[in-house]
Amino acid sequence: MKIRFIAEITDEQGKLLKVPVNVETEVPEITEFENPEDFYETFDKFERPVIEARNLIAQEITKDYLEEIVFFKEREKR
Repeated sequence: MKIRFIAEITDEQGKLLKVPVNVETEVPEITEFENPEDFYETFDKFERPVIEARNLIAQEITKDYLEEIVFFKEREKR
């Protein structure tokens, strides 16, 4: 099973300013949560990759956001 995060930067009118950033990660199948004794171990297999994917997409979209700021500032100078 996969979880996909998609982030994009849009302006106030909804115009896309950057190509959307996609990050996918594998997580356990829902059926792996059948055994209550293994819940925390299975949840850990879910949580760790999701947190890593979230951090990666935040890093990528922040980079894109900062690039837009630089582009905007450069355009203002002209």
